[in-house]
Amino acid sequence: MRITNILPLAALALLVGCGFNLSRGNVPAKLNLLEQKFGVKWPTRYENAYGGSLTDDRGGSVILVRMEITKSDYLAWRQSATNILHDAGFATPPPEDPKLERYFPWWDCSSVPSVQGRLFDNEIQSAKGLLFVYAVPTNNNVTMYIDGTP
Repeated sequence: MRITNILPLAALALLVGCGFNLSRGNVPAKLNLLEQKFGVKWPTRYENAYGGSLTDDRGGSVILVRMEITKSDYLAWRQSATNILHDAGFATPPPEDPKLERYFPWWDCSSVPSVQGRLFDNEIQSAKGLLFVYAVPTNNNVTMYIDGTP
C-alpha cells in the first residue's frame, strides 16, 4: 500500500483512539520539529501561517502546518529539498479529513480543487516517520499543506 493511502488512516487513528492533546499555533516551533526529524529546511518568509498538532496518550503525534509563500520562495524551497523529498510526480490535493478540519478550520483541504496541488513526501523507515507536503498554487502564491508524523 502506498504511504499516501495510510496518511488519513493514521490521523484518524489518533482522533478516534485513546484520548489526545491538541496544540495550536507556534508555527516556527512546529516547523523546527519537522526539520529536526526529516532534515527539510522550511521557508522562513511566509504569511497566513497556521500550525497545530495532536498527540495521543501513547505519544503518537501529527503535526500540521499551512502557510502561503510566494512562487519564487516556493521554487527556491523546492530546489533546496530536492534530495530530501520525493516528488510524487502528479497533481493531487491534500486528503480531506473532516475531523482534522473541525479541530483546525484552517486545514481546509475540502476546499482545494481536485486538479490542483503537487505532492512531495518523505518516509523515514527506521524512525517510522512520515512527511507529506502538498503544494497548491493560489493566485500569485503557493499554499503549502505540511503533514508530518515525527
